Amino acid sequence: MGTDKGLTVFYTPSNITGNNPSDARQIVVGKGDDAGYLLGEETIYAIYVDGGNRKWIASRSGLWLVSPDGQEILAHYNEANSPLFSNEIRELGMVETTGELFIATSKGIMSLGTGSSVGGETHGEVKVYPNPVRPGFEGDISVSGLPVDAFVKITDISGNLIYETRANGGTATWNGKSFDGRKASSGVYLIFTGNQDGSDTFVSKLLIVN
Repeated sequence: MGTDKGLTVFYTPSNITGNNPSDARQIVVGKGDDAGYLLGEETIYAIYVDGGNRKWIASRSGLWLVSPDGQEILAHYNEANSPLFSNEIRELGMVETTGELFIATSKGIMSLGTGSSVGGETHGEVKVYPNPVRPGFEGDISVSGLPVDAFVKITDISGNLIYETRANGGTATWNGKSFDGRKASSGVYLIFTGNQDGSDTFVSKLLIVN
């Protein structure tokens, strides 16, 4: 729950409307002298949990992304480091099938691709974007429509493993680089994806043009 003094977690939600809300606690991060409350000084307006169980948090000082376990701040977007219209984020909403996050600021509405979506037990309509990847593209390549937390392996056309990862919910992202950090060369790449027990698999093709 968001408050004007950070986040509070109710570990027994049924107590919220009862007479014993004693299990409501702030999240402690860090150890020893470095310990403190997660976003303890922030005014929180809204919270949205994405398909990968990460928490997107709207606050007076920008947009925060918190890890699934609530112990790590993964990103903080504000006017200075992103295209946000305003640091004051009032509300959040998401298209769960695509992972597009809509952000209502004090100066208008904008959207952000989160690289996460809600996944099912099997593959849905698998989409690779952009495809083809054209010269000059520097963003992430996304593969959506995957089973939740799917295994992902990317090979060249000869079958050499270039990269592997796990989907974040129903979407996986790739920065277009191999394990050693080198940018993938021009060519056709195969993207092998599968659910947790390997009972549902899929192969997509990706063209990269440098």
